[in-house]
Amino acid sequence: MLEICLDANWYAALRSAQAERCPLDNIVAFEDCLTFGDISDLSACARMAQLGRWGISVNEGFHNHQQQFYEHVPQESSIRIWTGNLPHQILAMSLACALARTDATVMRIRNTAEQWLLDNRRPLDRLDEFIRDAQPVDRAAQAAIWKRLVRENSDLRIVSGGIPQSVEIDVFDSVISRELAQGGWDGSAQRAYEIAGACANQAGGMLAPEFFSWRIRHLLDRARDEGATGSKGGKGTPVTPSHGQ
Repeated sequence: MLEICLDANWYAALRSAQAERCPLDNIVAFEDCLTFGDISDLSACARMAQLGRWGISVNEGFHNHQQQFYEHVPQESSIRIWTGNLPHQILAMSLACALARTDATVMRIRNTAEQWLLDNRRPLDRLDEFIRDAQPVDRAAQAAIWKRLVRENSDLRIVSGGIPQSVEIDVFDSVISRELAQGGWDGSAQRAYEIAGACANQAGGMLAPEFFSWRIRHLLDRARDEGATGSKGGKGTPVTPSHGQ
């Protein structure tokens, strides 16, 4: 049985449970944020470069975890995926199913690591309870979703109605512009997080705030350029510079 953790916290929790002699075999982590960038090349270096376009960094050990994931997933006949419900996790589940053997059984445990940590039962009892709640995944359907996303290969992907979708990079511009008009932009990580939250419903969950920082800088630069030339362009509400600019 291969245990795939689509969250660094789940990886730490399962490794800890394994150390306490819970019956867990191979545990791998997948930490790539597949909502962003070109997915035609999934090598660690290529993906780090893609995420870097939006200012998104990766955890220490990213290369090693990616290597283990891509090595083990195609070999296993039984897979359990430990995941939350964020867009990047839903996308990663589709990828895992595309990589898995066609005869593989894939199960999903959709909870958060925080739920595990707040459970006061001994680790073995916790593990039994979580595993009982596992739901089967339609491997073929998820694999088809991933193949479609690769064909489309957009720079941005969201989740709509539970299904990953390719979208244009400017999909959030109207919401961003409204947020900037109402609350301004001070360049802080907190403000980027707030704007990411404002877009979360449309995105199917929270996306990396770094992307919104990048997009806001682009919109503000465009607004300044258009103001200097007197031209009009772009869609959505005109961008209002921050209170601090």
